[in-house]
Amino acid sequence: MKNISRLEIENIYGKISPFEFKNKLIELATLSNRKSTRTLLDAGRGNPNWIASTPREAFFTFGQFAITESRYTWDDGDLTGMPKKTGIYKRFCTYVENNKFMPGIDTLKAIIDYGIEELNFDKDEFLHELTDAIIGDNYPFPDRMLIHIEKIVKEYLKREMKYDVETGGEFNVFAVEGATAAMCYIFDSLIANNLLLKGDKIAIMTPVFTPYLEIPHLPRYEFEVV
Repeated sequence: MKNISRLEIENIYGKISPFEFKNKLIELATLSNRKSTRTLLDAGRGNPNWIASTPREAFFTFGQFAITESRYTWDDGDLTGMPKKTGIYKRFCTYVENNKFMPGIDTLKAIIDYGIEELNFDKDEFLHELTDAIIGDNYPFPDRMLIHIEKIVKEYLKREMKYDVETGGEFNVFAVEGATAAMCYIFDSLIANNLLLKGDKIAIMTPVFTPYLEIPHLPRYEFEVV
């Protein structure tokens, strides 16, 4: 294997699609996994074969709080009201105190504390945004991302990407269905504004998630990729 040049490897694997290459790698990993006592964690799929259970427990526990809030506003059996903002943080603290053994309750409390203590969020504004969001009784506003959620995501991106606001400037976060949708929206926007034309040459930095390499070749774009 050491004597095989990069050009030879490209000639071999350049003839198959990125999907086929990815599937072959997973097949090899699965074969090896059968001979091992370890569980294969496959993060190379659109949906991994594992679940981060703790944040999901916190999510569903918070959903129960949101339902109690809707009943606090108005309770007519199957019909309840929309969560109210005034005093919601105090009611949340009471909920946490009365449900210490609910799944994910500690994680949920830590999330709320982070927003209030680290990002200086207004307690009732923050809790009401999250409660109203998980209930799903309104269209999200602003469209790109909820106000407090965007600030949290921005802090995460700054930390993980080592982003310096002083040199790079502030930015907004626009949430979409996923990375594939984001790429399509970007291409569509560039074409709609005549910054790109069908058949133009574009450059893609690799390595990148393999399905993304297929998007520029869709009939609506037909970009020449380098």
